[in-house]
Amino acid sequence: MNTQRARLAESLLSFSQLTIRATSERQLLPELMTRLAPFGVTHVSAGVTTDRNRVFKIGNRNHFGQLNMAWASTYFGRRLFRDDPILGHSLRAERANYWDRAIDMSRVAKPGKRVLSMAASCGVKDGFIVPAPLFNGDVMIVAFQGDRLDRDPDVEALMRGLGMYYGMEGQRLITAANMRAGSLSALTGRQIQTLHLAALGRRQGEIAAEMGISVNTVEYHLKMARGRLGAKNTAEAVALLYSTPPNLFRSYGDP
Repeated sequence: MNTQRARLAESLLSFSQLTIRATSERQLLPELMTRLAPFGVTHVSAGVTTDRNRVFKIGNRNHFGQLNMAWASTYFGRRLFRDDPILGHSLRAERANYWDRAIDMSRVAKPGKRVLSMAASCGVKDGFIVPAPLFNGDVMIVAFQGDRLDRDPDVEALMRGLGMYYGMEGQRLITAANMRAGSLSALTGRQIQTLHLAALGRRQGEIAAEMGISVNTVEYHLKMARGRLGAKNTAEAVALLYSTPPNLFRSYGDP
């Protein structure tokens, strides 16, 4: 193993070890940027960007990272995501890649080219996207941005690994912090059980039969769980449940 490859491997390994000890996403972010800065990365954004149907989610509350605020303000303020060719790629992406390798720039329409030009004017000229499909079908996107990112294959492997670790662990830590702060109310044992069975693909009738309760009671438990987690639907509630350490849920017994 050459010297640079060994150094990059050590960088990824030490970051993975840090995720075990970290108690907040804020502890991970500076360590992440220190590792990426030598390769042209100036900003990073992460969050569950699409649902199971690959439909863009706007303003997800768990979006995090070191954002380029000038670009973020312009992007969402002017709703540029409607014409963004990079977003169009990320909704379909199955593997990590650089922007200019992921899409054919010569085939980008004028509105898309305008979006890319505006991004460049805000310092976002280049990027690397790491899609991380979640078990419920949603997709987390971690995007590294900068003026010009390193194209070395070993650096690409590092970014891929760091993106996965930072995205998944960052989401878990933020959700855990929300739970500790009380912004996500605790779930009862029955609510956790119904969500778990829903995650396994059980229909409400099947959940009712397995738990020995009525379908209406299953619907009630799922509704209460969604409300306590602040989730828009059952799939999002399941994602929150499984991205959070189990000991952060207090069971009050069955209602």
